Amino acid sequence: MPLDDVRARAELARFGGVWLTHGPDGRPPYRSLRFLTAVVRALAGATMVVALLVASSSVLGLIQHRDRFSSFRVDQTDAASFTGRLQWLMAALIVADALAFIVWTTRAYRNLPLLAVKGLRIPTRWAWTVWFVPFGNLIWGKELVDDVYRASDPSAPVLSPGWRLRTVPMRVHLWWISVMASGVVLLTAHWMSPSPAGGAEVGGAALGLIAAAHFSIATAAVLTALLVTEVATRQRRRVAHLGVAGQASRTVDLASVATSRRSGPEPRFEKVPVLVHADTGSVAGRY
Repeated sequence: MPLDDVRARAELARFGGVWLTHGPDGRPPYRSLRFLTAVVRALAGATMVVALLVASSSVLGLIQHRDRFSSFRVDQTDAASFTGRLQWLMAALIVADALAFIVWTTRAYRNLPLLAVKGLRIPTRWAWTVWFVPFGNLIWGKELVDDVYRASDPSAPVLSPGWRLRTVPMRVHLWWISVMASGVVLLTAHWMSPSPAGGAEVGGAALGLIAAAHFSIATAAVLTALLVTEVATRQRRRVAHLGVAGQASRTVDLASVATSRRSGPEPRFEKVPVLVHADTGSVAGRY
């Protein structure tokens, strides 16, 4: 057996598995991402739908503003009222998305030490604060998500910072670019919004930017849903790889096996806890 495999098995045995309840040494339990992932995905789906509606409404307004189709007419008051309601709903969804994603990333990051991960760049107790640091969140937020993605890899070394040598796939970078681009374009569009003293060209440019921003928001929502789903799956597989100390431990009564084959006085055996690692099939316990 290669030396690296021997070391990996030794580290895995020393770790002892993932605890779903409080461990004997006061170790906090691993908390599943299933519920939070479902919440983030639901909000992302709603955000995508509303963003596409706002983008479509802006495109229709731009078409009528440029008078491309003389036979196509929409009441401007009704259209403005409908778009205004959608934009208020969009703003509420963006706030809900941001808060849900912050809670999700905080839990996912705090799970990492419980999954035998070492060498984190940001202390777990400060995981949520990086999102509220002006301009710093543009750097540390992306680092936090990158670390969560890489360290959740089921094949990452146990109790080692070796996971930091792994790369982040392009789709994670595209997710961050779409989030940043939608924010910048949306702020620019609102800054250029038509005013009573504004000209026609300014209004048309603003409508185009609003449409582009909301198409970008819809793209970011889809990529967010894919990201949280993938990370949740990776953490679940890593738990299976390490073994579950809280649920996988069970009591084995050796006397029930021996008495069926032996006669005479019943031997006295002790019931002992046994931990079965899901990846190796090895059994750790006291006999």
